[in-house]
Amino acid sequence: MRSIPPEFADKVKAKGECLLWTGAKTMSGYGMRKKDGIISFTHRVSWSYANDREIPKGMFILHTCDNPPCLLPEHLWLATYGENMFDKAERGYGKTNEHR
Repeated sequence: MRSIPPEFADKVKAKGECLLWTGAKTMSGYGMRKKDGIISFTHRVSWSYANDREIPKGMFILHTCDNPPCLLPEHLWLATYGENMFDKAERGYGKTNEHR
């Protein structure tokens, strides 16, 4: 597994066991970046980079650390919609349209 994308280095800080995105964020705290006119969630970009593959359509990237700005690949995992809904319920979150 690779680490975070090199272009993220100046926008990341270590805090506890997490690597946190310090750039733009959604109201829920998820990191965002714009590249080539496309806005992406930074945890999704980080997972794709670390695993050297695209996220399959309809899949989610979840945080084991429950820390939305975290980009640490070891804290991110690929999940189905059902797994995302179960994870949100387990953690006590309400409805949201954001792709975790």
